[in-house]
Amino acid sequence: MSRYEVARSTVDGTQHELFDSATLVYADANEHALGTVQTIEYYKEVVVEIKLTYAGNTADKDLTFGIATSNYELTGANAISQLDSAYWSTKVIDLNTSGGTSTEYYLITIPASDIKGKYLYSKYQYEGEPTNDPTVEVKLNFI
Repeated sequence: MSRYEVARSTVDGTQHELFDSATLVYADANEHALGTVQTIEYYKEVVVEIKLTYAGNTADKDLTFGIATSNYELTGANAISQLDSAYWSTKVIDLNTSGGTSTEYYLITIPASDIKGKYLYSKYQYEGEPTNDPTVEVKLNFI
């Protein structure tokens, strides 16, 4: 199983803990909520940084990570089932790597003008088992 690492706040407060720590399960290809809802204090641009670290070959599978904002406070599972695709900003990441240890970085950005409410949700979905347990680290920034 993959490991999810929680990002902690920096000294200057520019980065915040994104969600509760969780294990990214890829035994199935269902969408999963990641942790609890977060409250956005100010309507600023939301930037999520994703860092993947591989230790060896992985199968050619995709990981889709998504974030959404809403005025409605829902549980994570309800946000996935009730918020339609217009709420979600997603990034599809190809987990294919040729071997050795490698690190890759990805961004998902929601401009301030596209924020739909004060609650922030996240979800992820694996296409299938990527093997060799890539580590996923996610950091949330408000700009």
